[in-house]
Amino acid sequence: MDSVLVNVSSKEDYNFVKKLSPYFHEKDLKMIYFCSNIIIYLYVILCGEVGYVAFRSKKSKLEDTSKFSIFNIRSGISSGRNLSESVHGFAKLLDYLFCKYEIRMMVIPSGRMASHKVMTYYKEKFSIPAIYIGYGNLPGKTFLDCGGTDKASFLYSNISMLDKFDIDTESYREWKDEFVTLKLKAHRVPQSRNNDIFFKLKRFFRVLACKFENAINIAHDINYSFQKSNFSVESTCLNYKELPAKYVFFPMQLTTDAQVILNYDADLENAISEAISIARSKNLPLVVKAHPAEVDDNVNRYLNSLEEAGYIIISNENTFKVIDSCDLVVTINSTVGLEARILGRDVVFLGSSIFDLIPEERLGSYILGYLFDLEYFNDDPLSHSQFSKLDVILELSS
Repeated sequence: MDSVLVNVSSKEDYNFVKKLSPYFHEKDLKMIYFCSNIIIYLYVILCGEVGYVAFRSKKSKLEDTSKFSIFNIRSGISSGRNLSESVHGFAKLLDYLFCKYEIRMMVIPSGRMASHKVMTYYKEKFSIPAIYIGYGNLPGKTFLDCGGTDKASFLYSNISMLDKFDIDTESYREWKDEFVTLKLKAHRVPQSRNNDIFFKLKRFFRVLACKFENAINIAHDINYSFQKSNFSVESTCLNYKELPAKYVFFPMQLTTDAQVILNYDADLENAISEAISIARSKNLPLVVKAHPAEVDDNVNRYLNSLEEAGYIIISNENTFKVIDSCDLVVTINSTVGLEARILGRDVVFLGSSIFDLIPEERLGSYILGYLFDLEYFNDDPLSHSQFSKLDVILELSS
């Protein structure tokens, strides 16, 4: 039977991909799950699905494993011999699955992790279409692409394709008015998490799972260890101040943000220095807001040191209100840059960003045309009306 091979690493991945199942069913594709860790493998099996997990191996048909592991290494989530052997293990499992099933399509969460990279290699080797999944980071929207996410996406290299989506001005205006009203009332980052004891406990059990995987040679993307920084309950309070009348705004991104790691040539400290220089060139103070999902307390301590030295002002205001009142936004490649452009604010992108490439007149085409009407964090499935758009996206890779 023709099959679609789906890469999953978490319950969140599994739940989201299930929302695409009506599309696969219409195509008569059986869903086969490629599990990148033991926890999600057991969950998939308990749900009655067909799932597989890879075992580490010292060799495979791949000659150089390093090119598949760049993000894992730079983000610090895995490295060394275990990672190299995991890459070989992923490849050997894919060799087996391609022999056992007629794989006609792939679903890959973001395209960044080692297992994603190996699947992408096989996608290209066998000329198989793939769906890459990224957060839409706008209410009710999800990014699906045939080439990857962010800078690796097909859209990034072919931004003119937005011309295919003819969205009338009134529809975009109505969406924008509703969006702005919603964001000004309350701002919550969907992927935010609490830096508290419950998060530490979750990380603790994930480390135990990694230890178990290592003991039985399971291949995995993430190999956490019992480092003190992973379990510290310290939380430095930031020195918040009132917003000045005029200012430049710099929104922080996560230290582990793939956008920063892969699509910016420096680090967060360098980005803040660049933002400070830009603000000074305009004789304006720099307002910084910490990312609500950041768990590295070193970031808070660093921001406080800059505030105490008079280089920045730290705000805890609603992010959208901070954008709405600023003179300029400076960002590496955060979604805040897109939000600022929606509000008509000038934006300086320090890193590579698809939001920097979209022409002003095509913002509506991107939001209401290219993005899918699919909320990442609820259970509503992909509607039948979106099937034809997904067909168009997949055909672009052929």
